[in-house]
Order: sequence, then structure tokens, then C-alpha cells
Amino acid sequence: MTILQPNAAGRFYPANPSILAEDVKYYLSEAAIEPSDEPVLAVLSPHAGYVFSGPAAGYSFRHVQNQSPDTILVIALAHHGAEGGCVFDGEAFETPLGSVPVDRELVSALLAQGLPIHADIRPYHGEHSIEVNLPFIQTVFPQVKIATLLITRTEPTLCRSAGQKIAAVLRQSSKKILIVVSSDMSHYPPYDDASRIDQAMLKSMESLNPDAIYKDLERLSCERVRDLHCVMCGSAAMMTAMEAAVELGAKKAKTLHYRNSGDSPHGERDRVVGYGAFAIYGSSSGKPASEASP
Repeated sequence: MTILQPNAAGRFYPANPSILAEDVKYYLSEAAIEPSDEPVLAVLSPHAGYVFSGPAAGYSFRHVQNQSPDTILVIALAHHGAEGGCVFDGEAFETPLGSVPVDRELVSALLAQGLPIHADIRPYHGEHSIEVNLPFIQTVFPQVKIATLLITRTEPTLCRSAGQKIAAVLRQSSKKILIVVSSDMSHYPPYDDASRIDQAMLKSMESLNPDAIYKDLERLSCERVRDLHCVMCGSAAMMTAMEAAVELGAKKAKTLHYRNSGDSPHGERDRVVGYGAFAIYGSSSGKPASEASP
């Protein structure tokens, strides 16, 4: 079995375990949000360097800190490209804070659904989108197991198929499963343009209407904005989770926090990357909250 070693430690976040643990606790404590008193099905968290995106991640993970999942399914962007949805079929992920075991049962159930979900280790080599979120997961949920899926292409047919297969697995599972989506928002426009575009995208996501969200994503991507490289780098991951959430009957979503790299003392305002914290409420069983297991 493969154990995936960290590659972003010392670059995106501290490699020293003590400093890393203190940083994560600081971002969690500084987030001005209460833990949710409703079941949370999915939460969005960014994957940039902590000095830029750590505060947004703090909002996401503080909001779900009392959810007590058995397993976390991380759906994330494969920056270097992946065909379909690639599952890590290994044993564990390592970070400076220790090992995060893979839920082999959930991985097997996902792979049994067939294409576009399949096992492929190659997109995981050198990828930071999952790794950057792991120290937050380890701190908030120290006993949890994880499963992961990397995806690149934001194609409605692909995201819908993967999302529906994920929903089928979660509905059949006896475990409490929380989805963590790893994605940043817009890349490289000026500060004011990023704020406007990103908040429009987050507002669209609150509709829980995939068809409308795909249209808004395309519309915003076509705006003539200087240095706008993308509206949401992990949109494929977000839309896969959105499709799964809709299939499971989610009825509510809201933005928890927004910021961009220009809000950090380490960033500039003429070329920024956006970061959102966002939650979708519901149960991984697909039952209404009143019927779901406590």
C-alpha cells in the first residue's frame, strides 16, 4: 500500500510540526463564526499558502468542528490534469502532524461505481490541493479517516456523473461523511475585480442550481478583466460536490467568508487570488435532517 508523502510542507505551510499546529489553531480561533448547529454536507476550503488563505480555511473548519464525521471525502483540483475523477487507492497521507489513514471501505465503494471514477496515483504526485487542507482536518478531526478524488475538467456531464455516483455511495453508507471541497476562487485579476467576480460566483453557488451555476461560471469567465485567468480554479471539484449535494437533497447553502490575497500583508492588490469559505447543509444519507441519524 502507498503512503503519500507531503510535498508542500515548508512552502505552502510550515514544515515544523509545532509551528504548524500553532498556526492552524490560530486561524481557527480567529474565525468570527460559530460552529454550525445544522448538519453540514459539504464545505469549501482554499488550498493556497497559509499566509494568504489560512484565514478562509479557518472559517470553513471552525464552522464544521462539531460535525463529528467518521470520514471526510476531499474533492479537489488536479492542477496538472486528471482524466475523470481520480481516487487515491493507497493507505495514508503524511503531513508534519502525522498520518491520515485512508478509509479503504469508502474508496472501494467509490471505485465500484465505475467510470468516470477510477484509481490513479499519478495526479497525486506533486499535488498540493488535498495536502494543504490536511493539517486543518487533523487538528479539528484527529480520529477521522479520509477518501479523496482529484478532478480537472469542469464539464457538466462529467461533474454530474461523478457527483451522482458519489451521492449513491454516501446514501448507502452507514458512516457519517463530510465532503471538503478544495478550491480557490479567481486567479490574478486586480483586487476590486476579484472581489466582485468571486462574490458573484459564491452568490450563484448559494442557489444550489447546477445549471444556473455553470452558466454564471461561463459568463464571469468571459468578462474582459485584466489578468483574469480563471473564476474558480477548482470549479470541477466544486460542481462535482454540488451535483452530489443536490442528488442527496440539500436545500440550503451559504457563503461563510470571503477574502483574497490582497487582504494579506504579504500580498499585493494589483494581482490577486480569491479565497472563499462556503457550506452546503444536509445529510450524507440523503434523508432530511430530521430523519438523519444524530
